[in-house]
Amino acid sequence: MESGQALRAAWEWHNDQPFASGPGELGSYHASVAEEFEEGVRIADASLKANPNEFLLSNNLTFCLLKLDRVTEAAEILGEIETEGLDSATAATYIATVGLLEFRRGNPDLGRRHYQNAIQRSRSPSHRMRAKINLAVEEHRAGFFEEAMRLVDEVLAAASSSSDPEAKAWLDRLPSRG
Repeated sequence: MESGQALRAAWEWHNDQPFASGPGELGSYHASVAEEFEEGVRIADASLKANPNEFLLSNNLTFCLLKLDRVTEAAEILGEIETEGLDSATAATYIATVGLLEFRRGNPDLGRRHYQNAIQRSRSPSHRMRAKINLAVEEHRAGFFEEAMRLVDEVLAAASSSSDPEAKAWLDRLPSRG
């Protein structure tokens, strides 16, 4: 299922079950894959009303807000996330989001350290690949072109063996050498 279709299906699911967290989690993730960050904010926000302490909803909302450069709002939400008891995969996701926040705050060294920590902690090849892609984007955006290109090469070398169904959408975000 393509991300736009998945997002529409998530809204239908949310409308049928407004108290479920799944539609917001799925919808906000697919909105971010499709780079429809405003939609990601909307569906995560709608689902958070009934599920205010749901980690993935808050994290996905933060990610979408940061991609929209709404840093102050994102920092508030990220600061409210309860991190005690997160499993290793969830902790790696959270740490990567903190890395994105630091890049958007203008702290690339701290952001880079958070992303590298998240990449090391993650046991999932597709999660590591996504974190490296997002790190490459932020490095490029911050003017660290050499570091961004090193990450691009690393990601492309690993991508050939990826079984991630959304890999192409994520790979399309990589900065180009041109």
